[in-house]
Order: sequence, then C-alpha cells, then structure tokens
Amino acid sequence: MKIARHLLISNIFDFAGIVGGLAIGLLVWNSFIVGGALALLGMGLSHLVFVILLPARCPNCNGHTSYRRGKRPHRYECRKCYHVETAKLSTNWGG
Repeated sequence: MKIARHLLISNIFDFAGIVGGLAIGLLVWNSFIVGGALALLGMGLSHLVFVILLPARCPNCNGHTSYRRGKRPHRYECRKCYHVETAKLSTNWGG
C-alpha cells in the first residue's frame, strides 16, 4: 500500500474507532464516561491493528515501513533499507 493511501486509511480507522467506541458506550451502558473511555480504546486498538496488519510499502525496495509518529510531517522508515519517506498528506491533529 502506498504511503499517502496508508496515512489516509489510518486516519479513517482512527475516526471509526472513536465513533464505534463512543456508540457502544452510549448504547450499551448509557454513559458518556464509559463511551469516552471506549472511544479512546477503540482509536488506539484500531490504529495498532491497522499499522501491524497493513504496513505501508517502501518506494525504494518495496519492503515494510514503520510509521514514525510524533514527527511532523509524518515520516515512514523502511525496516529493510532504512529509507525515510515523508508523507505528502498530513493532518494537524495533536500539534
């Protein structure tokens, strides 16, 4: 999967985890506190599962890349050839 597509789908998975967790908390337990906790858990789990199961591909060697969070713009580092690719798509979430 290309890096730009990987980042976009990763953001969609994060949003789906938040909405799904909040909906389950509100519908099952009828509580915003439980919904908020499940929303955070859903976002973290969906992002973790997505990054582990569907890593982006290196444009140089077609190897798996590691998503380097906390760097702006987003960067992906190849586990095989150590090439660092900067994503063209970026979000302003969290800083």
